[in-house]
Parts: sequence; structure tokens; C-alpha cells
Amino acid sequence: YWEEVPGFNSTREGCVCKGQRLSGTLVSRNRGASWETSLPFFVEETWLIEGTIIELRNGSLLQMFRTDKKQLYSAISSNGGFFWTAPQPYGVPNPNAKVHMLSIQATGPEVWALAYNHESNKLHRHRLYVAMTADQGKSWHKVAQLTGDSEDTAEMHGYPHMVQDGC
Repeated sequence: YWEEVPGFNSTREGCVCKGQRLSGTLVSRNRGASWETSLPFFVEETWLIEGTIIELRNGSLLQMFRTDKKQLYSAISSNGGFFWTAPQPYGVPNPNAKVHMLSIQATGPEVWALAYNHESNKLHRHRLYVAMTADQGKSWHKVAQLTGDSEDTAEMHGYPHMVQDGC
């Protein structure tokens, strides 16, 4: 989840709207019977919104975030999502658009997929890609361009979600 400062005059019509720019995760320790929020976290220079989380081999969690800094940011949790490292630039271009990661379940080596817009200009969301990694996100290799064959940047493709059908 994320919280953000209202984008309008917060004292309009006598209403005081409060908000901070922070992110967090919703965590269940009992298979969904109850839920709690993680310790909120933020960085001064950007928002961290619309995160996507994947489990690393060592049991830690990697979360990647949409930002307005022309690239994804990431953070790691080693305690099930309650506390996160300070979010850092991740090095994958992003035009301030949501992304989605998925662990591909197969009989071979562990592979992850990332659906995203490989652009840094926030006006360019016309090309939607899927990239794969076999090294837990250290390097990504584009395997498919799903949309955006033209240079028409008015065409927008975003908010991707993936699901694996079969193995």
C-alpha cells in the first residue's frame, strides 16, 4: 500500500486533508486469518507506489516500486515483509508506470518474469515488454515486446499483470 500527500489545496472548504508520502506492505502470519501493516518506509526524492514482491532463494523478499525517477526502486525484507531496507534505485528504466514480477514455476532453474515499460520518459508507455532473469534480478533479458510497434506515444499500455498457465 502507499499513502500520498493530496494533490490539491488541503485546506479547501475548511477540510484539512493530511497525508505523507510513504509505502508499506500488508502482512499475514496466519494464512490470512488476520493482517497487519509493516513499518512504513519512504525516500525523500520520490514516491514508492504500486510495488510488486517476489521471494528470493534465501527466503527474503524483493520489492520493486514505480517511481517518478525514470527507473524502478527496490527494497529487501528478511523478516516476511515487516521491515524493509532503505529503497534504492534498481537500474531498470521505468516511465513512472506499474510493473509486475512473477516466479515461473517449472522443473528447471528458477526463473522470474517482469512485465514493464522499458522507457524512462513518463510519456512513453506505448511499449509493454516481458523480461526474464535466472539470477534473481541481477540481470534482465527482454523476451517479448507485447505492444507498441509504432512510434505513436499517445498509445498507452500499462498496469500489467501476469499469470502462469501450466508449467
